[in-house]
Formats: sequence, structure tokens, C-alpha cells
Amino acid sequence: MSKKKLTPLIVIPAIVFVFVWYVSTRSGMKEPLESASAEAANEPRDLPAMESDLPNEEIAPDAGALLDDPAFQDPSHEPLVSIVGRDKVLTGPIPFLGAMVSADGKYLVATGDGYEGLWVANADGTGLKQISDGYSAGWRPVTTEAGELIFRTREFDEDGNLLFTMHLYDFETGELKTIYEGFNEDLYPAWLTRDQDYVLMLKDGDIMPYPLRETEDTVPLSERDEGIAYSDGGQVYFQHFGMKESMVISTDDQATGGESASPTGKHIAYLSGNANSGFIVDMETGNEVAIGEASNFSWSPDGRFLLYDVTRDDGHDILDSDIFIVDPTGKTRQRLTFDPDYAFFGPNWSPNGDYFTATDIFTGEVHRFDVEIPEEESP
Repeated sequence: MSKKKLTPLIVIPAIVFVFVWYVSTRSGMKEPLESASAEAANEPRDLPAMESDLPNEEIAPDAGALLDDPAFQDPSHEPLVSIVGRDKVLTGPIPFLGAMVSADGKYLVATGDGYEGLWVANADGTGLKQISDGYSAGWRPVTTEAGELIFRTREFDEDGNLLFTMHLYDFETGELKTIYEGFNEDLYPAWLTRDQDYVLMLKDGDIMPYPLRETEDTVPLSERDEGIAYSDGGQVYFQHFGMKESMVISTDDQATGGESASPTGKHIAYLSGNANSGFIVDMETGNEVAIGEASNFSWSPDGRFLLYDVTRDDGHDILDSDIFIVDPTGKTRQRLTFDPDYAFFGPNWSPNGDYFTATDIFTGEVHRFDVEIPEEESP
């Protein structure tokens, strides 16, 4: 069985809309938001113990121990979700590193090793075609319910200047256009507003909105109760559109990225420490819980569950990888995949929450997992 180099994929939801407050702040967005023109072309930390209804009362910090723990071989608690079916849905001309489901549920978006290149296909895996060979094209692309795909590429020109380009692709027409480009800038991958009417670009600490749709009733960003989460300099920040300063939401300076906001805006997951330990922040209370070894977060559409993978490696190659799920409190976790012939990686929820996709890191094939989710209990 071939092994895959350690190149994790994180694809995250880009919507946060709850107002939060924290004591720690830093200087962030100083000027009012202005639309970008369409023509403008670590050391590991100790993990705190937490309550759990599983036999192991502390979150295992070691990935190998977590995968082998008997609690996840035969869980003694009621499952969060049940896997009711699995199908291989996408095989490409190269081994894919990961894939996501578009926001309208009609398409798959896949990337190659090192996030290089971008492919799109119908949701059943047919009609596969490559739309970009750009470097970093597959790092955190976002899609809209209107059938749009936004992604960032970067490349060096002949003079050694680094060119960042933000692209907008139309699934239906196949049109690909540039919505922003700039040299030697710290341009993050894109976010979307909750209404998906603006693409948000963070460049050198400033937010630049690009309008996808504007009407007479469009609410100014500064009047919306939402914002974005991002990482910088070992910490995770939240920038509310109605505030001039971003707020620190991570508890230490070892955050390694992977920040993923739940669709409800109530929670943000992020990675911290060289061991990729996962944490979930409650944006209403400021409380933070550790979920142990984790990477590649994906929130369910209703914000009730967080998917992630846990990998085991020898320092160079991934030896094993499985998909886990946890509730936002971090108290109930469940291992979802057990097949020793596969190493599933990079889970991503479908927009209706009926299934998720994950990639077998050994073969680069994308699989679909159909799930049954219990009805939410009344408070």
C-alpha cells in the first residue's frame, strides 16, 4: 500500500454572524470597508482535561492512542450520527488530496497534492474537468448557492515577485474571471458573507469586500451582525464587521490555523500546537474546550456537529487516518470510519447534511458517506 506525504486539507465554512466580546483585542480594521473593484486585477502545548461520557475521561493527545482506544472500537454511548452507506464518487487523473461539495449540492470541487490545481465535477463524479493548475488553488476555496466558486492562486513571476490572484468561476457557464490580483501581498483565501452577496478578502490586515450581488435593500457590512475568523502570528482573531478592532479568541500563541466557524456563528474551531490539537470556542461565553488530536474541520449545516480527521504518521508519511465527529461542547465524540484498508481524510459536509465526503489518502479517491442524524432534542 502506498503512503501519502503529510499535506492536510482544510476546507472550512466562511460564515460567522454572532456578536462577541473579549478583553483581549488588537489593532485591526481601522478604516470603513470599501468594495474592491472587479477590474482590480511552534511548540506543542499541554492539553487540558475535559469531561467526557466515554470510558477514557481525558482527551487523548496522541493520535495513535486515539485511533486504538477501545472506546472508539465499541462506543458505549448513543451515536451522534450513523453511517448508512458509502460509495466511491470521484477518481481523477491524479490522486486527489481532498474534495468539497458545492453550496448548491450540485458539484464536487477537488484539489491535487500540495493544493495544486482545481477540478470540478458533477455531484455524482461525472463530467470531471480541470479549471486551474494554479498553486494553492485548492486551499480553502468557497462556493455559493448561486453556483459560484471563488479560489485564490499564487505564483512567482520571472523577477521573483509573488502574484496573488482571486478567481471567480461560474459552474453553469464555465466562465472564469479574475476579481483581484496583487504582487507581494499577504492575501488570505476568500470568505463569504452570510447572504453570499459579498466575497471578503483579507489583505495585509484589511478586509476588502467584492460585491457579487447588490440591490437597493443591500445592508451595509458595518450594520451586519457577522464577521470573519482568521489566524495570524500564532493566534486566532475574530473581526466583527461593526467593530474597528479584531478580537483574540485563542488562548495562547501557538494557533496553527484551520479556523472554522460554525454556520450558526456560535462556535469556532481551530488548531493549536505543533501536534494539531483541536479546540472549540463558544462565541457567546468565551469558553474553550479541547478535543485532542484533530485536523480538517467541517461543521454540519445546522452547526450541531463538527467533523474532523485524526491521522497517525511516522513523522513523514501518513500511516492511518479516520473520520471523527464531535458536538460543540466537546463532551461527546464518535469515531465514524474503521476500515483498515482505507485512510479517510479531509471530511466535508454536504449542504443538506445528508452525507459527507472524504478522501482516501492512499489512493486519492473521493468517497461519499450517507448518514442518519437523530432529531435534535427539545431543550
